[in-house]
Amino acid sequence: MLQPPRMIRRDDIRPRVDHRTVQVGTMWFDEPPADDERIQVPGAGLYLSTVWTDHHPLVRLESWSGEPPEPEEGLWTYRREFRAALEERLAVLDLFGFFNESAPVTPGPYRFRLLHRSRELDPDEDDKFPEPAPREVPLEVWLFQLWPEH
Repeated sequence: MLQPPRMIRRDDIRPRVDHRTVQVGTMWFDEPPADDERIQVPGAGLYLSTVWTDHHPLVRLESWSGEPPEPEEGLWTYRREFRAALEERLAVLDLFGFFNESAPVTPGPYRFRLLHRSRELDPDEDDKFPEPAPREVPLEVWLFQLWPEH
């Protein structure tokens, strides 16, 4: 009997964004996904273009044993799927390449699902930028779901 896919690991990372950019890598592409308004592929990784500048989005990395269930309808405003090969870690860096955190992975080819959503500031929230520390409820969420390509 075929087992449903299970989540192996989840890492929540709150990088500091400068100039609306977060880097995720290292990943190698046979055929890089086309650039769009949210991602750019300058080399061995992705640049995520954020909605807000100078803040701390939530970047969630989920490793799965197989293709994860479809995300909840209406929760996400952006979605991309692509293939890439990974080395031993998937790192999240700021625009200048300063390391924030990383998640260990088994090297090899993977499929990725990238989801994004953002929110407006609540009326009672301080709109001061840059953020001195991460907000309790992030202004922006990026979800990377990855699973081995069989």
